[in-house]
Parts: sequence; C-alpha cells; structure tokens
Amino acid sequence: MIIMWLFIFILFLLCWLFVFIKPTIVKVEHLPLSEHFKAITIGPFVFTKLPLSLREKAHEFRHIKQQRWLSPWLFYFLYVLIFLYYRFVGESFFHAYWKIPFEKDARRYETIYTQEDYYFKYL
Repeated sequence: MIIMWLFIFILFLLCWLFVFIKPTIVKVEHLPLSEHFKAITIGPFVFTKLPLSLREKAHEFRHIKQQRWLSPWLFYFLYVLIFLYYRFVGESFFHAYWKIPFEKDARRYETIYTQEDYYFKYL
C-alpha cells in the first residue's frame, strides 16, 4: 500500500516538474473543440491551428503559470469541476467557460502584458 502511494506521489511530482519546461507553441492540423477555442494549453505546450497574437500568447502562458502554482493535476481537476458546476446550474457551454476563475485570470493578463519581452522573461 505504501509503495502504491509513493508511486502516485512520484508521478504527481514528475507531472508538476514537467510543466516547468520552457513553454512551447505547437502548431497542429486538428484541435479538439476547435470551433470553440483557438488554442489549448496542456502542460508547457500550447497547441494551436493558427498563429497567436501577443494577447493570446499571454492568455495561454498564464494557464501554464497557473499549472505551475497548483500542479497540472489540481489545475485540470478544478478547471473541469468548475466548468461542470456551471453547466449543471444551467449555463451555456460558452458562459460556463467564461466564468471559470482560471479563464477570468488569464483574460485579465491579456491586457496587462502587452510587451513580449516583459511577459516572457517571467515564465
């Protein structure tokens, strides 16, 4: 039993360390839910079909920073849980997404960081 918990803890730490790799934008042909989103951030990778503006980069890179603070596992767990809560109480897909606190925070940082050098040196 202790070995299982130790394994889970080590896996958790490895996933958390993984997000500290230098952020990378990856251009892909197909993106899940691409009719709703221009980019999706998973760990240190931002997957997108189209080039991103500086504001969009700041938004996605903020999600990377959020994962660094919480760990990717906790970040995605809370993200999905909050989204499902808003869907459960009757919000549309878009409004549920819009109300997620992580998204609100990322949208706020879109407007704060307008100079690429300033923002990216803190990642």
